[in-house]
Amino acid sequence: MIIKNQTERKALLICGHGSRNLDYKNDLFVLKRKIKKKLLSFDIHHCFIEINKPSLSNSIKDLINKYDKIFIFPLLIFEGKHFIEDVKEKIRLFSFNNQKKIVLLNKVSLLNDILPEMSKIIKSNISSNSYDLLITSCSISKKRKVKDELEIYTKNLSEELKIKNNIFYFVGDEKQVLTEIDKLKINCKQILIHPVFLLNGYLYQ
Repeated sequence: MIIKNQTERKALLICGHGSRNLDYKNDLFVLKRKIKKKLLSFDIHHCFIEINKPSLSNSIKDLINKYDKIFIFPLLIFEGKHFIEDVKEKIRLFSFNNQKKIVLLNKVSLLNDILPEMSKIIKSNISSNSYDLLITSCSISKKRKVKDELEIYTKNLSEELKIKNNIFYFVGDEKQVLTEIDKLKINCKQILIHPVFLLNGYLYQ
């Protein structure tokens, strides 16, 4: 258990993407409560990049004079536009004027954090070797790095689960998936579909 340090006021700001789906906010609040039980030396706050409130900028403005240090945890998987432009750049601008009071924590790593855990979860719940095809998907991005990371993740997870064939795609490219399945020329009796999202938002639904 971590005991509160009265000499330094610290806040953890959890920054989610935001969603019109209420399940997304509920999931985030559940996570927030769990973190709060673990980090007793921090005051825990939340914000969103878009759609929901409070925004990241408004949250920083509200907290900057109340705490000695603010740690921001981006609840994102990929290093796409939102992470680079909406999180990193805004934090850089605030930090420039606030003597490095703001600390950006590492985001969740798809390959180092999610891959080993997802492999364990799937193996413990299903007989993965009975599947003919693994299909993964995530939010659309113009960043090549996002596509490359999803491709590596899909291939590595497929190997872990001993599923011979795999396909990855961005949400919205479903017709392309059907074309790719045809190209494989296999009899797909069982397909394992794995949407790559941290929380239960609109695109996941």
